[in-house]
Amino acid sequence: MKLALDTFVNSYNGVVDELNKHYGTQKGALAGNSVLSGTNDVLRRISSYGTGTSGMGSLAAIGVLTDKSGKLYIDSTEWDKVSNDVSGLQTFIGSTGTSGFLKSAGDNIISLQADKTGLLKSAIETTKQQATSADNQIAEEQRRIDTLKENLQQKFYAADALIAALEQQASYFISMFTAMKSNQDSMNG
Repeated sequence: MKLALDTFVNSYNGVVDELNKHYGTQKGALAGNSVLSGTNDVLRRISSYGTGTSGMGSLAAIGVLTDKSGKLYIDSTEWDKVSNDVSGLQTFIGSTGTSGFLKSAGDNIISLQADKTGLLKSAIETTKQQATSADNQIAEEQRRIDTLKENLQQKFYAADALIAALEQQASYFISMFTAMKSNQDSMNG
């Protein structure tokens, strides 16, 4: 039973460590995301499980305590007091399907993962919707850029044609002035 308890404590603390990567100065990808606070709420409910009865009515009563950083540890003095009461431990621990700590912890974890209502599923769905919206916005902006590019190209083509026409007119007028001057010089001379 102690080995299972150690495994639980280590797994719990691993989740706490992962969540802590997204708080404070480190601020990971989930910083500010409701998944963090929801998962922390679930962890608090799991770590503060209690039956309201005396004896083995809480994790603390069997020696599983929480430190200042929110991690669990096993107080060997408290554990030694209850470790020989296998029946009491089995009643407190219970099973995932019926009662006890395992049922409560399982229900809390299911609340994170439930297909339609779970926090994680909802976050995934929201993220998918946001990604789709962003993709649509990017596609619309790309369409606008392509339209603007096409319009600018047409204007450059029109400006180029206008410059060519003006150059022809300038050439015509220069030729005409040159001919007029030449004609005037021959008359005067």
